[in-house]
Amino acid sequence: MMEGGSGVITKPSWGGIADRFRPRIGYAAFCQAVPECGRSAVAGNLRAGLGKVADVIDIWSAPVGRAPACDAILAMDCVGQIPEPYFIYLCPEQGNMLRVDPSVYERALGLFAERGRLAQWLAENAGIPAEKIYVIPPAAAASQGSPRIQPPYMREAPRRKLLLCISDHGGRPIPAESVRLILDVLDILRGEHDSQVRLTISGLEKWPDGSAPPKDVTFLGVPRVGESMALFDTHDVLVAVPGLGSYGLPEALSRGVPCVAARASEMSEAITPGVTGAVVEDGKARELAAAIASVLENDDIYNSCFERAPAMTAYFSWERVARQVTHVISREVGLIP
Repeated sequence: MMEGGSGVITKPSWGGIADRFRPRIGYAAFCQAVPECGRSAVAGNLRAGLGKVADVIDIWSAPVGRAPACDAILAMDCVGQIPEPYFIYLCPEQGNMLRVDPSVYERALGLFAERGRLAQWLAENAGIPAEKIYVIPPAAAASQGSPRIQPPYMREAPRRKLLLCISDHGGRPIPAESVRLILDVLDILRGEHDSQVRLTISGLEKWPDGSAPPKDVTFLGVPRVGESMALFDTHDVLVAVPGLGSYGLPEALSRGVPCVAARASEMSEAITPGVTGAVVEDGKARELAAAIASVLENDDIYNSCFERAPAMTAYFSWERVARQVTHVISREVGLIP
């Protein structure tokens, strides 16, 4: 039987001392044990963060048929039947919602989403009550504490190197309209602002439509975690284009790199316009190009991003994610008001 829901943890913490302020969380993350799973690193990092603020029990290693003695279970992504009470930490790809019995989500006390757009999709398309959905912005993919990562630096003019990070779309082709948008933005920037603007596309090894790739565009596969921060350090602005599953805002802001995104792009809400970049409402080529050119020329934005980098590093950390998740769990099961 689950214990602790009465408001007091009756069993001792792992240190052997009863601690009512440190909840016991059962952790169910099958992908943590599957290295080739794209969420394995996320599962491991979340588990490590939780261990700093809660007593964590890996329930997959618990004896079969024995319910873990904890206040609640946190399940990573979509799994089968879970002992109640439980919460689910969702993968950013909303398609995983379609592969699980809907009752799994109905019985959950809460669902954690890394993106505001996913939270909106859950409420509008999956029928999940909005009050059960908690948006917890993700941590940066790479560790800021690695000795190989240099401190952020101030980028001086001229600034010309754009970075676009895109997902693999689950193997689906990249939308043709998004490809056209990229080309149009480059043409406008080079024709009306700076002919030497360059673009790197991370997550794409070749130009998708079979035609000759545009001039001065570098294609990279998905970088390894240890190399991702270095990629941001060699560019001047991150661009998020709608329809491409763009990512990288936590990493960019942690490294002092401004961001320009369409409002419909993932995590555009993380950008403070005029301070850490720009947000374009309609995401059309001319508006995106104008916003990129404006940011590249704005010394105040680069000074602000450089000064805010340490705070962004602290915010986009797994310890912060774990603290927010633990706070919600503790409150919902009655451990705190």
